[in-house]
Amino acid sequence: MRLKRNWKEEARCAMILMVNTAGPIAGRHHSQIMFYCGECGVPVNRRRLTSRKEGRTYKFTVWQCRLAARNMEACYECHSKYIWEEVIEQAFNQMLLKMTKEIGVVKAESESAIANVGLSKEENERLKELEKIIDRIGDQISEMSMQESVTKDPIYDATLRNLIYESQHKG
Repeated sequence: MRLKRNWKEEARCAMILMVNTAGPIAGRHHSQIMFYCGECGVPVNRRRLTSRKEGRTYKFTVWQCRLAARNMEACYECHSKYIWEEVIEQAFNQMLLKMTKEIGVVKAESESAIANVGLSKEENERLKELEKIIDRIGDQISEMSMQESVTKDPIYDATLRNLIYESQHKG
C-alpha cells in the first residue's frame, strides 16, 4: 500500500531539479531549469491537460516524466504520476524563502563546497610563483624583442619571433 504524502514530499520525491548554465541552447534562456524524474531519471516535460468538471472544460498545467507519459520508448517502465505546476511553484517558493531566512547556512555550505573543490594553500602558493615566473619570462621576451639581433642567426631570430607571437596571441 502506498502512503499518501503531502504536496511538499510529493514534489520532492517525484522530481529532481537541476539548473543548466551551459549557455543558450536553441534560443532558450542562458540559465534554464530542468526537471528529471525522481523514479527513472528521464527528463520531465511540461504538459497542458484538459479535463471536464460539471460540464465545463478547463485546462491545467502539469509536469510529467516523458517515459511515464509514453512520449518515448525505453527498455524499462516508469509509473510516476504527473505533478501540478502550482505544487512545484509552491515548493520552489518555499525553498527560496527558507534559503533567504537561512542565508548564513546557505553561504557556509557554499563556501565549504568551494573549499572542497578549490586549490589547497600549497597549490595556491605554487600558482602565484608560476604566475610570477611567467610574468618575468614575458618581460624578458619583450626586452629581447626590442633589441636588434646581433647574432645574425636565422634560427635564433625565427625562435624569438615565434616566442613573441605566442606571447602576444595566447590571452
